[in-house]
Amino acid sequence: MSYKTIQQILSSSPPIVEQYIEPKVLIEGSRLFIFGATGVGKSIIGQNIAFSLAKAVPWLGLKVPKPRTTLLIQGEIPQDEFWNRCHVMAEAYGVNLDEDLGAPLYMWHNMDLQFDTRDGYRSICEAIEDTGCDVLIADPLDKVMGGSIDTGEDSKKARDVFDRLISEYGISFVLIHNSRQGVIGDGGRKWNFGLDEARGHTILTQNWPDVSAQLIGKGEGELVLRWEKHRFGEIGPDIKMRLNVEGLLMQAESEPKEQVLSLLGKEPVEAAAFKEKIAVLLGVSVRQAERYIESLIAERKVKAMPDPRARNKRLYVRLDW
Repeated sequence: MSYKTIQQILSSSPPIVEQYIEPKVLIEGSRLFIFGATGVGKSIIGQNIAFSLAKAVPWLGLKVPKPRTTLLIQGEIPQDEFWNRCHVMAEAYGVNLDEDLGAPLYMWHNMDLQFDTRDGYRSICEAIEDTGCDVLIADPLDKVMGGSIDTGEDSKKARDVFDRLISEYGISFVLIHNSRQGVIGDGGRKWNFGLDEARGHTILTQNWPDVSAQLIGKGEGELVLRWEKHRFGEIGPDIKMRLNVEGLLMQAESEPKEQVLSLLGKEPVEAAAFKEKIAVLLGVSVRQAERYIESLIAERKVKAMPDPRARNKRLYVRLDW
């Protein structure tokens, strides 16, 4: 039996809950739900989460304390486009064939996988066991469940299967999902009703997640990630971002120059690591990050110097301290 008396619980220290994305956006065994309109960038944000978790680099400015083995299942976009996006994302994160990510990252393109069927459940269990993943990302929800997303019984069946996977394997679950068509009022204004915007039955879209966020397009590549539900306490303000020319997400809370300079302190920073951090922060390739640093050097805001401990390597230091 798994029940315990209160005395048994109090006889030991409270367990340490591992945070995968802080502050408690994604924790060990929890459920993160991200939804938004078709084409707004949900699949891209799912890939951003996967790379950030594997490399333990910030996700949209939110801390990822340590690398996590991650499995991303993509069941919506065409396979070649998905692999192409993986190449683009890998360049932005500084990943190549020789790169040690920190934790394994697995990508699985499967447009026929339904977790709540006999064969589908067996397949996903085998994948979790083979990869040893800490985090499972499924994109989109209605491709990995059978039946109708709008039906209570079908949604309950899918929910129970998802929770069984979490219970049996201790994984954290990230679900990507689509919004409804939306309500257009007088004058053409679109009304937004928060979690009610998520298409489907409330069993899955509102009751099941621990943390929910809506990705909203603001036009001309501007996006907002709006927190709709946070079971573990307040997370913080909405995250503003935009899609850059490569189709990658980058934050837009402040000027990029200030964001970059904020990564530098009084002590010199190793050049390769600094370039990688900039690429991830701004959602650009490492080569673009190099060009950005060169412009800061020309403006006398950053100084480059040889690393006395390692031949042919450079250090960067901020000049305005």
